Amino acid sequence: MQVPANGFPVFASTTSNGNAICYGGAANLSASGASNYTWYPAVGLNTVNGTNVIASPQTTTTYTVTGTNAAGIYGSTTITLVVNPTPNAEIVGINTTCIGGATLTASGGTSYLWNTGETNATISVNPSVGTTFSVTASQNGCTATATKFVIPVDSIQWTGATDSDWHKACNWNPQVVPQQCNSVVIPFTANQPIISQVAACKDIWIYTTNGALLTVNNTANLQIETCPLVATENACP
Repeated sequence: MQVPANGFPVFASTTSNGNAICYGGAANLSASGASNYTWYPAVGLNTVNGTNVIASPQTTTTYTVTGTNAAGIYGSTTITLVVNPTPNAEIVGINTTCIGGATLTASGGTSYLWNTGETNATISVNPSVGTTFSVTASQNGCTATATKFVIPVDSIQWTGATDSDWHKACNWNPQVVPQQCNSVVIPFTANQPIISQVAACKDIWIYTTNGALLTVNNTANLQIETCPLVATENACP
């Protein structure tokens, strides 16, 4: 707090814990001890006048608030608002599981919370169907989230290498037509799959946010079933 020789005490406070915010966040700054207040610098402030202002600077900033009373006597003080960076959350690990599962490792924070409930940086996963795993990384009170989609080793991914025929093995990777034991993954491709007869799979993941789609003709259907069968290889014409 800074007080001129002929002035009076002016106090500044913030609702932010530890006078810190996360990048992109905001804090309420409050002044007391006078009647009218002016804040400086204006960067990141919603207003420079008033008892309460909202501060959202992009970097750590020291604000000065000057207060005056009815007699024109003034006093001032400063408050520093620390801006902590957003963690760079990442997940490292393979996208397919083999026998025994896969290992996922999070980085970018000092603590972690997975959507499985686990709190270690490294976890083991062994999904029976395609599953999205997410982790929230925390550091200095700031958080960020990363995700990874993991599919079982029995998954088959659409490529549309030849045309849009679901029932051709050469449109899939590996080159087998999906059946009841297979998880199916459909990304966006130039040739999107069309089912023209009865088809089956264990589960299906379609990347609709990237523009992927699946068409099932009126005379056809797709059966999502349990797994008594294995995929069979069909020749491409």
